[in-house]
This record gives sequence, C-alpha cells and structure tokens, in this order.
Amino acid sequence: MAGSGSPTFVFDAENRIASSFNGTSTTSYTYNGDGERVKKSSGTLYWGPEPLAESDASGNITAEYIFLNGRRIARRDTSGAVHYYFEDHLGSTSVTTSASGAIENDSDFYPFGGERVVVTDSANHYKFTGKERDGESQNDYFGARYYASAIGRFMSPDWAARPTAVPYAVFGDPQSLNLYGYVRNDPVTNADPDGHDPGEHTAATAGGATSCRPSPDHGCSSEGTGDPDAKDQPENSPAVQNLVAAQDAAMANGKYAPNTPTTGTTHCSEAACSIAKHTGVDTTGVLSDAKGRNYPANTQINNLANPQNGFHTVTPQQAQT
Repeated sequence: MAGSGSPTFVFDAENRIASSFNGTSTTSYTYNGDGERVKKSSGTLYWGPEPLAESDASGNITAEYIFLNGRRIARRDTSGAVHYYFEDHLGSTSVTTSASGAIENDSDFYPFGGERVVVTDSANHYKFTGKERDGESQNDYFGARYYASAIGRFMSPDWAARPTAVPYAVFGDPQSLNLYGYVRNDPVTNADPDGHDPGEHTAATAGGATSCRPSPDHGCSSEGTGDPDAKDQPENSPAVQNLVAAQDAAMANGKYAPNTPTTGTTHCSEAACSIAKHTGVDTTGVLSDAKGRNYPANTQINNLANPQNGFHTVTPQQAQT
C-alpha cells in the first residue's frame, strides 16, 4: 500500500503495518501476542508498556523512560545522562532539556501533528501527543494503529475486539463514523490515547494517562478498557451521548414507551434507563431536560432503572433495534 509521500507499507493479516519502505531501506515490525510492537528490524527492542525502556537488537539498554501519573517526564541514556520532557496541553513533547536545564529540543505542533522544529534533538522520537514517531515513515505509533500526521488520518480503519457495526462510534456525531478519522476532527483540544478513542481527552488524559472511553457495547472504564462496571462518566462523554442517542432511537420506533417511576416525576424511556444500568453510566445531574427527559441532580440512574419502578433490563443492542 502506498502511504503519504514516498514511504510504502505492507500490512499483515491483522491489518497492522508489517513493514515500511522509505525508498532506500525496508523496516519490519514485530508484535507480541497482545498486539504491542516489540521490535524494529532496524535494531530496536521495546520493553514494557509505553515503553519503559529500549534496547539494541542484542538486548543492551539504550534508553530508560521515567513516568509520573502516566506521563513521560524523563529519559536516562546508557551514559547515565538524564533528559527531561515538557509537554503541551495534549501531551506533545514541546521541549526536552538536559539535567542542568539546557534546551535540547524545542518543537511546536500543528493541530493534526505536523512538527515545526525550533531546536532539534535527534535522540527524542516521542513527539505528537507523546507517541513515537518512526523516522523511517514519519508515522506515529498509537498502539492500536499508526497515524499519519501528514494527512491527519490513521493508516488503517478502527477496529474492535468484538463484532460491532461501527467501532467506537458516537452516534449523533457524524465525525465519529469515519474509521480513519482522528479525534472526530477536533485535534486542538482532544487527543487519542491508544488509537481507538473517538476523542474526549484533553490535558488530563493525553500522553498515556488514565482515560475513559466507551467500548463497542458502550461500557466504559477509568482504565480505558471498556469495562461496563465503571461509573466515572463526564457530562460530555461518548457513553452519555450514546445513552441519549439510543433513547431517541428506541422512542422513535415506538418499541419502548416513556414511563414514570412511582417515586417522582422523573421519567426516561425503558431503553435509556436499562442502558444506563447495563453500562454503569452515572448520569447524576448531567442529563437535565435533554430531549424533554429530566434527571434530578440527586437521582441515581440505578434507582431509576430499578425494576420495581416499572423498568425492565434490556441490552443496548436490544434497545436500538
């Protein structure tokens, strides 16, 4: 497959880039059983997540990385020299310095990841949103996929571990339906932590920090794994938007009629309440008067979805059919 500019790429059976050719040499990539890249044929081995260290092909450590709260803050070379990383609001490496504070690298980034170099440091290859930029292809390795900043798109479509119509889509936002798109085309304030996320992450979650994202069945986890038992959804989270969209769809086809719990005037459709219960979405105080459905600030969604109040458990898939 031809990429942006001169590099060309070969994909493996799992739609990962197996090798890249830059017009002069070919670099092959090796992945472990979890799908993480662990080796470049050009002579680099990766150790641990993020990664924590890099070595040459013989296993001799060439760089160790120090993280704080999920953010890369320093690199230690084989000589023992320490280099410090300073990020912008999206987690991109804006500046690196020596242990004494001398600036070694100074870069600005365009919205979709293009780099404007002020002072260059060839030893640093973790750039846009803290992801590794491969020198041989200029692609950024996001984990699940590779991203091409030159075109502002991923090199392969998004995918999910379980069958789903549109992986990680936020129905109601057409931008999320583009499986090659980057953070719903809003890269100024959003960052993608792993190559799957539709984009709801700002400074607090960029660059590898803890994040929350919906899974293909609209579950969510503070670890970003799609665990349906988590209940830490922000007001504008994709899962909450999915809940509203699913409710709209269910009410539109008349399959589920609105009900009124016996405990008060609060109402929601059977679909919305059951989806909330199924995914663990905590909509306390966040869906006020949305589409005419009122959720009081002190009402827990699990209470609303209690069967004794007339609501029955259904899955999100059932609710949207």
